[in-house]
Amino acid sequence: ATDHAIYKFSPAGDLLLTLGTPGQPGAEEGDPFNRPTDVAVASDGDIIVSDGYGNQHIHHFSAAGELLHTWGGRGEGPGQFTLAHNVFATPDGRLMVADRESNNRMQLFDAEGKFLRFYVDNEVLPFDPFVSIDPEGVGELVRIGVEKGRATRPDLEMGICGEHGGDPRSVTFCHQVGLDYVSCSPFR
Repeated sequence: ATDHAIYKFSPAGDLLLTLGTPGQPGAEEGDPFNRPTDVAVASDGDIIVSDGYGNQHIHHFSAAGELLHTWGGRGEGPGQFTLAHNVFATPDGRLMVADRESNNRMQLFDAEGKFLRFYVDNEVLPFDPFVSIDPEGVGELVRIGVEKGRATRPDLEMGICGEHGGDPRSVTFCHQVGLDYVSCSPFR
């Protein structure tokens, strides 16, 4: 978001919460926000923001918008980022962060931001799930979405865009499940 803010809306489209000051980046390094890249909502409603393009930090807010924790910073060590690009809250309360550009890795944290491990480096996963679709995990959700979508509306066009479009294994998987298109971002 180039306006340095995160917005929470109701299903009806009513603005419920604004995090940050629209149009103004955080005053100091590490202050929310400077071109945030992704938002995840934890199972308890907490809001986690990757603030990666200008800030290289992760911010953890309560569901009501109170800042609970901030961690990260530019670097190559555990818990540091060159571009904190995506964040995912797992059902058990842990946080996965995709650290793009020169670090090219996934990092795992607890809810308070304590570094737990690197996913690929420690062979927790055979490949980075933000680069290549895991057919048995996220891929199964894609497969279910295609099946249910087409059962409801047979002419529904579906596809993906982003990092996965640059990965040959992911493109093959998308073809196998019947997606209509894949936007091919450059492979990193």
